[in-house]
Amino acid sequence: MADAMIFKPGDLPECCTETFVSKPRVTGCTCGMQKRQKLFCIRFLCVQTLYLIQERVFVFVAKNMFLTYIFKNTGASPKIKRDRKPVRGGNMKRRIVAVVLATVLGAVCITGCGNTQETVESTVQVSTEAQTTQAAETAATESTEDANQAAADEVAAMIDAIYVQERTENTDKQCVDAKAAWDALTDAQKELVEGENADPDYFGRDTGDASKDDPRNQDEIGENEILVVSFGTSFNDSRVADIKGIEDAIAAANPDWSVRRAFTAQIIINHIQARDDEHIDNMDQALDRAVANGVKNLVVQPTHLMHGAEYDELMQAVEAYKDQFASVKVAEPLLGEVGDDATVVNVDKKAVAEDLTAEARWV
Repeated sequence: MADAMIFKPGDLPECCTETFVSKPRVTGCTCGMQKRQKLFCIRFLCVQTLYLIQERVFVFVAKNMFLTYIFKNTGASPKIKRDRKPVRGGNMKRRIVAVVLATVLGAVCITGCGNTQETVESTVQVSTEAQTTQAAETAATESTEDANQAAADEVAAMIDAIYVQERTENTDKQCVDAKAAWDALTDAQKELVEGENADPDYFGRDTGDASKDDPRNQDEIGENEILVVSFGTSFNDSRVADIKGIEDAIAAANPDWSVRRAFTAQIIINHIQARDDEHIDNMDQALDRAVANGVKNLVVQPTHLMHGAEYDELMQAVEAYKDQFASVKVAEPLLGEVGDDATVVNVDKKAVAEDLTAEARWV
């Protein structure tokens, strides 16, 4: 064992280097590690440890066998110091056990070192698979997000298409299609709806029970009709309490007249129709209905506060149909006619101002 390799801390061999494979007791490292990895081979350390243990055991056994032979054939007796403890068989057993353990340790280490490449390859494979899975999940997430946004954008475009002031022959179908498309969205997709005028509240906001309202678009009107014309509101509870409240009061005060409804804001009409499937007439539809039902005397009662674009459009519509009725009367807005200048206050404005002032005193 004179040529056994002795290494000290800081001077350990590198795996698969020339220092390792060139020694006569070692045929080479089979762990598969590359030279450039500069890793210390545990297998080599285990082999060297085994060699050292075997060398010491061999010298001890040979020495004892030689002395026994000499003493047996020459009759000489060994001089043993009295203060030295006799050699017991237990020491030999311990040495043999040490040899066995060293052999097993070496075998385990050699096996472990031999599998190092497999472990590295397995780790690399797992890491690659994890990266591939993560990339696939990321791509799937992005694909899902794109699909969600595309579905939301489609609904937003449909809402914007009916968020208009003009009614066409396609309006009814557009309202139905927009609601169906909205209902088909998931909750997450609904939150993404965003357009020029569209947002999740268009269909998603709860404004009350629409079934409590009365669109007053029935036929069988008779000869006398009071058409209550309002700008309109898509808030169901407000419509029931305010607009319907006015209509009901007018109907109660005029039992011999049929009260019907019309809104001047087509945007609101479409909104209510698409969301709640409640159909409210605009001015042209209401006047067409009156003509078709044989109305002779028509009174138009607006709920508008003052003169403006909505009231002017109302007057234009009535002007186009006036020849089809025996009589047509249109009431002024709540604040009456517009004066020649700011100093002119008509009777209606004065009455409203006084009523509002009186009401405010009780608040």
